[in-house]
Amino acid sequence: MKVDKDTAKADVERWLEAKNFPERKKTKYEEQINELIEMVQYGELLVSEDGLLTYKIQCPSNEADSPTESIEFKNRISPKAVMLCLQKYKNPNSSHAQIIAHVSAASSLTTGQVEKLDTTDFSAVSNIAVFFM
Repeated sequence: MKVDKDTAKADVERWLEAKNFPERKKTKYEEQINELIEMVQYGELLVSEDGLLTYKIQCPSNEADSPTESIEFKNRISPKAVMLCLQKYKNPNSSHAQIIAHVSAASSLTTGQVEKLDTTDFSAVSNIAVFFM
């Protein structure tokens, strides 16, 4: 482990505060919050001093145009940004399409780049995406 649990927890709390995540929802998202804390502990997820998240890619893809180092996440996104990302999907209500759209809207990745993530990385960023849904 790279970061002790208390520091990792404080980092995740700083991110949740920076994105104005409601205190009342923390119990509902406890499992995902704990997953983020573990990701910080193992150096997979970084939280800047101003509360921005950076996920370090664990399994880079060899496909062209796929992210190879990290994904930076915004703290807030608009429904319009998500809707624009969902336009390409035949079933925009599917959980897979929703996760891809939210990750894309919250980062600088296109939906195509999110689709190219290895399942390990996709699972990790899915834990982040739920906080934007």
